Amino acid sequence: MDATKAAQAEISGMNTEPMTEAEVERAKSDILSTFIFRYDTREKVLAERERLEFYGYPADYLETYQAGLEKVTPDDVARVAKKYIHPDKLAILVVGNGGEIKPGLDALDQGAVKPIDITIPQPAKAKAAAAEK
Repeated sequence: MDATKAAQAEISGMNTEPMTEAEVERAKSDILSTFIFRYDTREKVLAERERLEFYGYPADYLETYQAGLEKVTPDDVARVAKKYIHPDKLAILVVGNGGEIKPGLDALDQGAVKPIDITIPQPAKAKAAAAEK
């Protein structure tokens, strides 16, 4: 549960501790430097063009994306974080043995734990075969 608490603190920090210029520049550089690997073959370029076309992006999207990204400032990040990041509305999904993880979940003090059944149903053929045995 320490990792969950650390993630919550990091998410909350997006609204209380704005990113520095150096952090924003590093993030922009990381994103832009991946472009060379995302589009290093004709197949990747074609697949990206198909995806952009399918979702209705303009033909010059990649060029305008790069130019727009280069203009992002720490103030932009802070403004968008305040608009979209709401730690008080955060939902946490934890997968594991309920009996083993419940004490840790209770310690997080996030309110009532709501179990979700993630059982994968057997296909009809498997059910029928199991019933015959």
